Amino acid sequence: MRNFTIMDNKILLLGESARFDRVSSFSKRGEKGMGKWVYPALLPDGKRVNIMKVLMDNRCENNCLYCMNRKDSPLPRTYFRPEELSRIFLELYRKRIVQGIFLSSATGPDPLITLKNMIKTCQILREKYRFTGYLHLKILPFAPFSYIEEAISLADRVSINLESPNGHCLSAIAPDKNWSNLWGIIKAMKEISGRKPSSRVGITTQFIVGPGGEKDKDLVYLAYNLYRHYKLKRVYYSAFTPLPSTPLGKYPSTSPLREYRLYQVDALIRYYGFSSEEIPFEEGNLNLSTDPKLLWALRHPELFPVEVNKASFATLIRIPGIGPAGAQKIIKRRIKEKIRNEEDLKGLRIQSKRALPFLLLDGRVLRKKTYSKNLLPFLRD
Repeated sequence: MRNFTIMDNKILLLGESARFDRVSSFSKRGEKGMGKWVYPALLPDGKRVNIMKVLMDNRCENNCLYCMNRKDSPLPRTYFRPEELSRIFLELYRKRIVQGIFLSSATGPDPLITLKNMIKTCQILREKYRFTGYLHLKILPFAPFSYIEEAISLADRVSINLESPNGHCLSAIAPDKNWSNLWGIIKAMKEISGRKPSSRVGITTQFIVGPGGEKDKDLVYLAYNLYRHYKLKRVYYSAFTPLPSTPLGKYPSTSPLREYRLYQVDALIRYYGFSSEEIPFEEGNLNLSTDPKLLWALRHPELFPVEVNKASFATLIRIPGIGPAGAQKIIKRRIKEKIRNEEDLKGLRIQSKRALPFLLLDGRVLRKKTYSKNLLPFLRD
């Protein structure tokens, strides 16, 4: 095995080029000298591990307006061979620098050859080196059904970046990409994983938020559809950050708060039983100043207050300041004794200031609902 250092130009270049793809629900550039290609990530089982995040190839045939790897970019170009990349990863793995890999790529001169090399890398890791850890493989556009099937058989996660919620918004940022083609890959992934119920693979996608002119409502409605009908494990949102060497280099950055609100809505859909129709929007966008769960509750005064000692789990988790864990604590506590005051709620680690306006505690209202004038448009039906 060759000598390897983190100063290796190829891995630094291809690791830097991969940094805008999401690895998991927690993905941040490595610190403390780990290198630009190592990211801590939160895996599906709740573990936080270091992931090697890298491109197979940074040569590209597309001219996406936001991308540092676009065809017309002056970026130096290089690529890995499957044997080379698998050896590099294995050395990092054996040194306990990383515990998993996220393998993405630009198209290369031929996307099918590039994807074949990505799959070959995964095969070498799984079959030759018996690697059983986390492996996330990004599918490239125009992938044949057989390639997608092979990727799903090897990986823990497979992804295809839709980038935008529809073809119109996609053409504004990636004129060479075809949204129907990307959507076709999502459908193929669903079909293949559905035929293999024992498969451990999860499907994810990512949206770039901002420069395509999409509305939050477009993103949320599509995400809900992806979760409900296509069984995606995660939808990721990436607030747009302009890169100086790209055509969108002078386009304003998207507020990180907009990304945060989208993730709050994502949690409402995934963990709280909300449908996309229930999310409060004004002119198609979320309110950046206020939690969407609070806005929903304020829009439905007919449902509140509810008696904390009688409400079901499904009702409790819709109350601002109460999450699934808090609702379980409430239910366990009231089996033994009633919850009668604010101190009882605080003892259960409930955000009482947020929850109390929507609760009855043993028949009593302890705090009334209040809201600022800037919320008024969101409270209208």
